[in-house]
Amino acid sequence: MMKAKDMAARYLADRTPENAAKIAYDLVMETSAIATARHCQSNSAMTAVLRECDDKWRAFCRLVSSDEFGCTVNTNGFKLVLHKLVPLAVELFP
Repeated sequence: MMKAKDMAARYLADRTPENAAKIAYDLVMETSAIATARHCQSNSAMTAVLRECDDKWRAFCRLVSSDEFGCTVNTNGFKLVLHKLVPLAVELFP
């Protein structure tokens, strides 16, 4: 499981939109591992995992979007990638 600091370091090594998208994709894939580890069987349990990953994405955005680094990342990037890859997630995590 990657922490927001790890994601920020990875992004700051290569500040391209493609790298940000790859990090968001990896985070979406991480939701599956978290859900499996927690034996999520209900919609509410899965929603909690999605919220946790979205919070991690937003923490990542705060870290890389500071004045020190001079770059911005879309705070809704996780949701955008999630909805693109898993259309049914729109119902759980609008």
